Amino acid sequence: MNVNATRAVRTRTSGLIPAVSNLEAVFVCLALALMSGGLSKALTGGNSSVAERMDGDVAVGVVALCIPAYLYSFWAIYKSPFVYFERLKRSAPLWIPIALCVFSVTWSIAPDATIRRTSLLLICGLFSVGLSARLGRDGLIRAVGFVTAFVVTISLISAVVVPDLGMPHDKFYPAIPGLFTQKNNAGRVLLVGVIAGLALMKSRPTYLAWFILAMSVIGVTASFSGTAIGAMVICFLAYYILVSLRGAGLLYLGGIAGFIGAVIIILAFGATFATDDDVFAAFGKDSTLSGRTKIWSAVWRALGSGDHWWLGFGYEAFFASPKGVGSVNWNMYDYIPPHAHNGMMQTWLNIGAIGVCVTAVAMIYIFVRAGRIFASGADRRSAFDFIFLLYFLLINVTEQTTLAYNNFIWSIFFAVAALPPAARAPLAIAGRPSFRSSGGDGIPARPSAPEDDHFAALRSD
Repeated sequence: MNVNATRAVRTRTSGLIPAVSNLEAVFVCLALALMSGGLSKALTGGNSSVAERMDGDVAVGVVALCIPAYLYSFWAIYKSPFVYFERLKRSAPLWIPIALCVFSVTWSIAPDATIRRTSLLLICGLFSVGLSARLGRDGLIRAVGFVTAFVVTISLISAVVVPDLGMPHDKFYPAIPGLFTQKNNAGRVLLVGVIAGLALMKSRPTYLAWFILAMSVIGVTASFSGTAIGAMVICFLAYYILVSLRGAGLLYLGGIAGFIGAVIIILAFGATFATDDDVFAAFGKDSTLSGRTKIWSAVWRALGSGDHWWLGFGYEAFFASPKGVGSVNWNMYDYIPPHAHNGMMQTWLNIGAIGVCVTAVAMIYIFVRAGRIFASGADRRSAFDFIFLLYFLLINVTEQTTLAYNNFIWSIFFAVAALPPAARAPLAIAGRPSFRSSGGDGIPARPSAPEDDHFAALRSD
């Protein structure tokens, strides 16, 4: 290996994110922090996206916050073209429903809104592929962890220094959403940091994993988001069940993972269709899940009342046009919602029953693939993929992040779908550096240290 290659490898084995330079790592974390919404209240002055969605337009402030992510998409293509297109092929299942969203402009009831929003959806997909190509699995997990820890720190500081900004004294007091516009947004974004912290356990440096995990748990708890706190408990249980079984056979572990996934899917669909208020009240919750069950009933009526059952109303067109949202009596709710508060229903509104089936097949494929990668035992950090996908299914019961443009959780989901199989030591032939690494731009990644391989003992047995 020549001197330049050696120097390049050396720059990739230290720093915030070993796969890239510190400058690029800081830029990526900034782009993700802005996209997460963790700084929105300070930079946009409030939740303008809801009001502008009702007018059929895209919030300018929200788009502006995502400009760094848009720019990074092109940087990733420029720096790592071959690896980028490999990751692009890896994420192919998700590009099929995205293509349906693009083509939905031909039958959309608000074609202008559909064109604008599908453009943002496309470039967000390119950003996610860029994250996968440049950072790899370890780098993506670290970036997510750094972002959540930073956002939690900012939230706590804002609650102390500017209480009216960081901890509004309204009906949700004493929740601390920080600079998020809503406490539920804060809870579900920061929960991704909890999953990242768990995935980094036993990785070096160990204090990093504990710091990310502790800060994220504090953030989720302080948000007082019941959905996020419940999902956090489920993620902890799922993680430790799966990790304890990681030495088991692929079939056995796959069966356990499939069972957990099936339970979550059944709960998701059950909660969607169980509109009996007494069922929810029995668990001490609002009998309408803060009005969500009424929104779901209204959406079902809208889907069944016209000719939009199979193809939907067009991507993000229903709540952007009087022809869609105006067809429903929203007196049951204190404002017109920006989306259906359910991933499946929103997808149905966007691209119909056909789109729901295509999206479901793509997600099942990605889910099974992630389970197989983790069960193979090559890298414990691949637990992030599987646990995050479980969380994604769970959160979409009461929120909407499926095929969502400018959305942090959807972007991470897309990046996870584009990740390669579990990282292994790169191959080197005749002293030449290998380009089959996950480093991102053809520079060899750092071979796994013996102490980092948590499965060596299992394989030796």
